[in-house]
Amino acid sequence: MIIGESPEKTPAKLRILMLAWEYPPHMIGGLARAVCDLSRHLTAKGHQVHVITGQSAVSPLFETMEGVHIHRAQGLHSLERLDFIDWVFQMNLAFVDAIHNLTAQGVDFDLVHAHDWLVYYAARACKKTYKLPLIATIHATEFGRNQGLLETELQKRINRLEGKLVLEADQIIVCSHAMVKEVSQLFSLPSDQIARIPNGVEPYLESGLDSDLVSPFLLEIINPLKDELLVCYLGRLVYEKGVHILIEAIGLVAAQIPQVKLLIAGIGPAQEWLEELASSHAEHVQFLGFLADIDKHYLLKQSVLFVAPSLYEPFGISLLEAMASGTPVIVSEVGGLTEIVKHEVNGCIVPPNDARALAFQIMELLQAPEYGIQLGETARANVAIDFNLSHIADATVKCYLTLMA
Repeated sequence: MIIGESPEKTPAKLRILMLAWEYPPHMIGGLARAVCDLSRHLTAKGHQVHVITGQSAVSPLFETMEGVHIHRAQGLHSLERLDFIDWVFQMNLAFVDAIHNLTAQGVDFDLVHAHDWLVYYAARACKKTYKLPLIATIHATEFGRNQGLLETELQKRINRLEGKLVLEADQIIVCSHAMVKEVSQLFSLPSDQIARIPNGVEPYLESGLDSDLVSPFLLEIINPLKDELLVCYLGRLVYEKGVHILIEAIGLVAAQIPQVKLLIAGIGPAQEWLEELASSHAEHVQFLGFLADIDKHYLLKQSVLFVAPSLYEPFGISLLEAMASGTPVIVSEVGGLTEIVKHEVNGCIVPPNDARALAFQIMELLQAPEYGIQLGETARANVAIDFNLSHIADATVKCYLTLMA
């Protein structure tokens, strides 16, 4: 089924085991949001979804949210600090224990849907132990994140685990044509064996934005009385997101348009480095940290531009959120971003890793606000049709049923 077509009627109600290392409120990247949205919409269609995810300090070990059964597996305690791969393995052991406890209670499943390499061991165990078909969504690859360089032993290990998950899975799902090509070439898998199902986004409802719920911290920063032109970035603070290019571009823009201010929302290992880069533009760049959904929506509505300056990007959920809010967008010409944005139709596209080109495009839109509004309205309409979460859930179910036929 093509996303955007009328959904077909689904005769079967499936029992789905979803494996994801992160799930709200524990959110590091877009994977948590994608799994949550898919699970909610599958449940709304009458399917039973059990999500096995990692333990969160602020959430119960089990809860039901919007009909989705969420099990946060409690890992084994260790007196020694585990390295990353050992921690991943321990998490998978906890997942397997949680699944065993469920099946012992009489909970059965029709399939297991694994999200990325971090749940490979548990996914493989489920497939072998319970004879379940295995669907794997590859949200990104280590090869892509590192610009094709696998230099450290950890990077090589992750790449091998990704390959094992791809080979073990009975069906692969990716979010964009760019990822179909990447996964196909990287793991020698025929492209016709990879299903492309994009991520989606909820329609933005302006009536649902209550400024009384916005954090005082953000309200103080975003003051409509200030003479500022706000440009925003939302996402992880890692090298491949290209935030350093955006900071450099803002420095160039500020020399011409001193009212410009860049607000960076997100956390990640590159934050200290990025803050150091931004120190020479301190009046024009501010880091906001991780934002709750209501704060994120408020930021988007108050910003005149959203920028995704990625060097590698399989898809871009934050981009969809910006487009759904009607905020004009600029993206770099990489990966799945150009499958979402059409240049000068619903946004603007610039070459990657080019601060001058990005600065020029930012200035052009800042100086033509009516044009930006037009782009934003077109983007909002496009997203409502092309990235409808209900239709995406239907396409996923069709993928499940085709595999099980």
